[in-house]
Amino acid sequence: MEEKLPAFKFIKKDAIVKMDIGAGMIEKLLEVLTYFSKTVTVEQIQKYQNELPAFQEISKKEKEFSEDWMYPVTTMTFFLQEIERQADLQGQTFEGDIEEYIKTSISAASEGDNQSVDQSQLQPE
Repeated sequence: MEEKLPAFKFIKKDAIVKMDIGAGMIEKLLEVLTYFSKTVTVEQIQKYQNELPAFQEISKKEKEFSEDWMYPVTTMTFFLQEIERQADLQGQTFEGDIEEYIKTSISAASEGDNQSVDQSQLQPE
């Protein structure tokens, strides 16, 4: 008698999945993007920037990126851009001074026990 593999759940090809994503998870996704980018040279980034305008053709498989790392970086970048767009639409963003944000992030991270920075501490009252 032949053994069957257990059933597996698949997401429908035309599905639109709605979900809430917390700031901590968004930080983790940014870490993934940073991880992909760590070993990328300035020359590779310039090459990527030159190739990215052809993304429509690349997505239709009419063209290809010259390097494999460009695919996941593009996917993560687009995903994070959509999260930011949705956060803007939902009033979940704020504008502030980048230097102050970085200083606050660094000081909060060094005071904590390697936990993510609490975004609420960085927002204006």
